[in-house]
Amino acid sequence: MSNLTLPRLSFSRAESHGREGYSFIIAEGVEAFIYQEDNAWWVEAPGDVAITNEKAGKTRGAMAEFARESYAERKPQQQPQQPEEVNHKDRAHALLSASGAARWIACPPSARLEDEEPEQSSGAAEQGTAAHEYSELLLEAEINGWQIDDIDNLKRFQETNEWYDSEMENHIQDYVAFVMERFNFAKTKDPEAFLSVEERLDFSQWVPDGFGTGDIVIVTDHSIEVIDLKYGRGKVDAPGNPQPKLYALGAYNAYDMLYNFDDSDEVIMTIYQPRLSHISTDITTFGELLAWGEEVAAPAAQLAYKGEGKFQTGEHCLFCKIATTCRQRAEEAFGDLEVFETSPKLSIDEIAEILPRLKGLKKWANDIEKEALKLALDGEKVKGYKLVAGRSRRVISDPEAVAANLMLADYPTDKIYKPSELLSMTNLKKTLGNDAFAELVEPLLERTEPKPTLVPESDSRPELPGAEETFDDLADLL
Repeated sequence: MSNLTLPRLSFSRAESHGREGYSFIIAEGVEAFIYQEDNAWWVEAPGDVAITNEKAGKTRGAMAEFARESYAERKPQQQPQQPEEVNHKDRAHALLSASGAARWIACPPSARLEDEEPEQSSGAAEQGTAAHEYSELLLEAEINGWQIDDIDNLKRFQETNEWYDSEMENHIQDYVAFVMERFNFAKTKDPEAFLSVEERLDFSQWVPDGFGTGDIVIVTDHSIEVIDLKYGRGKVDAPGNPQPKLYALGAYNAYDMLYNFDDSDEVIMTIYQPRLSHISTDITTFGELLAWGEEVAAPAAQLAYKGEGKFQTGEHCLFCKIATTCRQRAEEAFGDLEVFETSPKLSIDEIAEILPRLKGLKKWANDIEKEALKLALDGEKVKGYKLVAGRSRRVISDPEAVAANLMLADYPTDKIYKPSELLSMTNLKKTLGNDAFAELVEPLLERTEPKPTLVPESDSRPELPGAEETFDDLADLL
């Protein structure tokens, strides 16, 4: 029996009779303890059943497979239970979550303030949750060899989940294919490579009460790979991203006792975004990862857990629950300029100082307007303002009836309907598929001339030649 024919297997750190090891489910509703001693694997199961087999393999997963087979032969079979429904929505969330790490590392005191705010949901978040649930079901089907229960679970999801559609089907199928490709590649390096799906990862050694769920963890003798599925349309890169690093620390915490990784062994962190056709990977070593955990994550986490540290604004404010009412944002938006000239006109230095504030100022201003409206709708009185009915416009409630009336009055269709036009490129690609789009549409595409855009020097795009050399060429584009 191989790893892939077992029901989904997960391990939790445990201790039994003074020995460190892991607990796992050896049969329906039955928990066992696995540990390594004298170069052999041992499994303790209820009923004083002890199982060992040096030939079962050197990995924890291989021994667990053997133990499950042996236990099934020794213990009476239990009545099968209904498969547990996958539900990601109700999972617990840590105060210092991996997904919020970019925020609490940059701005430690925000974590406690966010924790006081109610949980927020959105259509995009619910759709992402559905995509994760469907990916887990598909991966379990692949791992289990497409058992009847797996097929029933997939069918039930497809029929009942409001977010499921053909787009999700195609994207998640691509994701599953990518995961299995990475797993098969890992097995070329280590035939006993181990794949874990939706594993709870504990990184509390570096972050107080820190845990999260790793979408995919692939373990070999000399590497760990974590893969994070992101179904949204906002591009996310792996390099420099603390979320996959914390997942990798959690995976290290779970498997190092068995694999005894070297500092030079490899850590692969991948973010997979199927709707953007974007795959981003960061590769480091365990030595570098552990140094980051001790020097960056742990100090920030201690401050964040205590609600201490310095407030700091930045890109990490985008999804912060207190961004609207954050005093630091307000003070930075309206703070005095550091450079003043006596001239009534702003100097180029003053303009340069103002520019980086504008993006945050626009976003903050929009947030304040939304918050004021919310307070007013909740019955609060906003001094100097009042609620009134917004502008109303007339709309055609029944377009088909209007068209029928006009045609009965002998108006030609070209006077009733808009001229037909092509779908947008995004919708054409969805309709035709990637291959047909590439063959029939892409040869006829052309790229428009880009307009000059002023961006911070940190932007990755190359700088245009000097303005004095190209002004005449660019002026026509403005």
